[in-house]
Amino acid sequence: MSDTGGNNTTTPTTSGPPVPGPETGYYGPQEPPELIWLENASFAGNIMGGICYGMTFVLFFQCVFAIINSSNKGTRKPMLLYVIFMFALGTIFTAGNLNLQQRSYIDFRNFPGGGPLGYALSQYSTWRAIMPNAIYTITNWFADGLLMYRCYVIYNMQKWVLIMPGIMFGGSISTGVLTLYKSSRPGSNLWAGITVNFGLPYFVLSVALNVMLTLIISFRLLWHSRKYNLSTSSSGFYKRIVSMLVESCALYSLFSILFIGTYAAGNYASDLFLPILSQVQIIAPFLIVIRVANRRSATDNIEGSSSGSGSGYRGGNNIVTGEIQFKATQLSSFHTRSHASGHTTAPSSNTQIAMDDLSNSFGDKKMHSVGGV
Repeated sequence: MSDTGGNNTTTPTTSGPPVPGPETGYYGPQEPPELIWLENASFAGNIMGGICYGMTFVLFFQCVFAIINSSNKGTRKPMLLYVIFMFALGTIFTAGNLNLQQRSYIDFRNFPGGGPLGYALSQYSTWRAIMPNAIYTITNWFADGLLMYRCYVIYNMQKWVLIMPGIMFGGSISTGVLTLYKSSRPGSNLWAGITVNFGLPYFVLSVALNVMLTLIISFRLLWHSRKYNLSTSSSGFYKRIVSMLVESCALYSLFSILFIGTYAAGNYASDLFLPILSQVQIIAPFLIVIRVANRRSATDNIEGSSSGSGSGYRGGNNIVTGEIQFKATQLSSFHTRSHASGHTTAPSSNTQIAMDDLSNSFGDKKMHSVGGV
């Protein structure tokens, strides 16, 4: 959302600042201290948001480089399109928000009824504020949607696993649309009372959905690691996948909670966190994309150190040897039949399958056919 805010702010009825001049030594604006503090928070938030956009910029090129050099050609295009789309949204948001800030603090700094902040609030019903607000919301939906699809794939496209997340995602979309509508009404803004009634559930649902999906995916991966009694190196690889997901979720959740807490309390400090949050929701999936695109080198190192000749692996208490072939990359295909013995076993390349599942969550449905040997 566009980050300049307040509670339908007009000039507070408090003692004004001293008259500027050499007699008083004051040369600041003729605005109440509360309003000046809010403008400071808004300005600082935009500086931090710009720094975060720089991180997004760097991660974007790292994502593109990793995707282009990925050995999995089937997922290159959807991954690349997703990264470009998200980066474009983040860039448009930053440009639109900076344009509004420039007009507020430079072109209309003496706007009647609140100075820069008063001007920014008056623009909430115009395209200058509606555009970045809409871009923020759309970006949030696509970030949540990617995590939902990854969960769907990890659970072998079983629809039941998305019942509760789907309800929450639908609620997030509905409240997001209502928040945009209410904040863009003439005389309203993101901090107006009626807008907060929809905005607060929207932000809460988004962070709750991220936490829920991360826990669901992590449980699935850790459960497979324990169930099939994987080797130390393979088990460690699963844990690194989980750590990657948890760290990305924690990054988004931290700033979401900071914003939600101050936003719900009507605290002007929320202006510090909103522009940061607009970029963090892009940075988090970018970090995952980089790890997913680079999965080949990691799994090659693991398999090289753990599988030896590649012809032996443990199934239960029996050592089973033989050549194995795979026609599926779903987690359910961990039960694979050995040509030599016919036993159902847990292959030493489980880690490769897991990372393929994460990669395939970007849209390569052709990889999801259930198969055997």
